Amino acid sequence: RATGIPWIADFRDPWTKMYTFKYMRYSAPVIAIHKILEKSVVESADAIVTVTGTIGRELRALRKNEPKGAETATDMGVHIITNGFDNADFSAENVPLENAFTLTYTGLFVRTQNPAELWKVLAERVRNNSVFAKDLKIRLIGHTDSAILEDIERNGLGRNLEIMDYMPHTEVINWQRGAQILLLSGGMEPESKGILTGKFFEYLAARRPILGFGPKGGDMDIALEECEAGKMFDYDNKADIAEWIDRRYEEYKGAGIPPVSGKIEKYSRRELTARLAGVLNEITERKI
Repeated sequence: RATGIPWIADFRDPWTKMYTFKYMRYSAPVIAIHKILEKSVVESADAIVTVTGTIGRELRALRKNEPKGAETATDMGVHIITNGFDNADFSAENVPLENAFTLTYTGLFVRTQNPAELWKVLAERVRNNSVFAKDLKIRLIGHTDSAILEDIERNGLGRNLEIMDYMPHTEVINWQRGAQILLLSGGMEPESKGILTGKFFEYLAARRPILGFGPKGGDMDIALEECEAGKMFDYDNKADIAEWIDRRYEEYKGAGIPPVSGKIEKYSRRELTARLAGVLNEITERKI
C-alpha cells in the first residue's frame, strides 16, 4: 500500500468463515483480531479473487462504500475465478471403461465425509442381488480414514472393496477416466456450501458421472447441475441415493453409462487464466 503498487488479495478459502475456524478454540480477543485483519485486507486490496460464489458474497459484504446499484460480487471488485483442470492432463488416448460397476474415490477421504447411507444402499443390493454383488467394486485411491473402512466392512462390502495407495497424478487420472461412477464427498458442516475442491474439477474433466455428497444449494451442487455432470445428495437422503444408483446400474447393464457431455470448458485453466489476466489489466490500468 505504501508503494501504490496495485495488489490482489487471493482467497483460496474463507478466513473467519472457514468451517474449521470454529474448531480452533480461539479466545474472543483472538477472534476479534482475526476479523479486524480480515476486514482490513478485504477493504484495502484493489481487487479480491476467490474461488466460489459463496465466499465471494461473504467478502463483498466486508467491502465498504458499496456503489449504488452494485448487485454482484464483481461490482464490488470481488472476482470469482474458481480452481480448474488442465486440458493437457486429459489429452492422452481414450481410457477404456472398467468392466466392473465401479465407484471410484480419489484423494484424502476423512471420517466427516463418510457417505454412510450409500454403503447401506449398496449393501442391500449386494445381499439381494447376486449379480450386483459380483459387478460392484468400490475403489478408494489415496488415504481413507479407518472409520470409513470400518463402516464399509460393517455393511458387508469388504469383498467389493479395493484400496489403492497414493500414486502418480497421471495414473490417478486414468483411474478416474476409466471409472463407471466417480464418488465425491464434501464436508457435512453448513460452511461447506462454499467449498469447491480441486478434485471436483478433475472429475469434470474425466467426463464420468459424479455421485456427490454435501450441502444442497452449495457451490458444488450448483456447478454439478450447470455442467450436467452428476448429482449432489444430502448425506442422509437414502431414498434418492438408492434411486440414482439403480438408474446408473440399469444403464450399466444395458447400453452402458454414458459419459458426461455438459459444458465444462469454463473451468479449464486456459479460460480461468484469461479471466485472471483481465482482472490484472483492470487494476493496473486504473492505477495509470
